[in-house]
Amino acid sequence: MQKRFIVLAGLLFSIFFLSSCNNELNLGNKPPILEFKSDLNIKSNERELSANIIRKADNSVSINVTAPENLDGLKIERNNSKSSISKDGLSFKTDEILLPKSSVLKEIIDILDYIANNLEEKPFYSGREEINFMGKINNEKFELKANKNTGFIEKIKIGENTYINFFSQEKL
Repeated sequence: MQKRFIVLAGLLFSIFFLSSCNNELNLGNKPPILEFKSDLNIKSNERELSANIIRKADNSVSINVTAPENLDGLKIERNNSKSSISKDGLSFKTDEILLPKSSVLKEIIDILDYIANNLEEKPFYSGREEINFMGKINNEKFELKANKNTGFIEKIKIGENTYINFFSQEKL
């Protein structure tokens, strides 16, 4: 009787262990949603910025700054190799985004491009509710956290001092 119980317990444990490992691996390989629109809050050192972002399937990106007041209305757009920066009716078009590499807005675009170009990479962490990806852009490490259930990006941390929170997201 005791021998049957040990065999049954071992068999159940093995089935439970193997099935839970398999589910975790399958769920963890799902990449974050990269075609979306969202509101952003950015905190970098002592500066704060609010914006809206739209990223489409063709990798085009539009970021519209909504706060602080002196930057309200600043719009950055990138469609393939064409980019533009506009504010208060003035517009400048160019072949690349003419922002410093360390600009948080440029870094957000670069991080989304990095993730889109490396979809085959597995996340470095996959828990019950989140998936975390890491990478490096412009000599700066970043960490991207996405909700495992919805696929939406929730947070990006760049270096030690820059935090971007995504909210009110919609899939395109």
